[in-house]
Amino acid sequence: MRKNRCAGVLLGPPGSGKTTLVRSLATVNRISVVETGNLLKREVRLQTPLGREIKPYTDSGELVSLELVNRVISAHVEGVD
Repeated sequence: MRKNRCAGVLLGPPGSGKTTLVRSLATVNRISVVETGNLLKREVRLQTPLGREIKPYTDSGELVSLELVNRVISAHVEGVD
């Protein structure tokens, strides 16, 4: 039997405190933290097919396309039980 699950999303510009807040919440509550930036960096570091698509964005300092971000998050969430 699966447990009921819910999700929350923190949105804000870089440096607005999203990671600080969620890490603080994670120490008090049993929640999983998904940090998009870390997922993107991992793909690039592992030189996955997605990472090779992401690298030109990160090398040029541009934001990674929403389509690529969605694919990375979807792949991560599908792998989480």
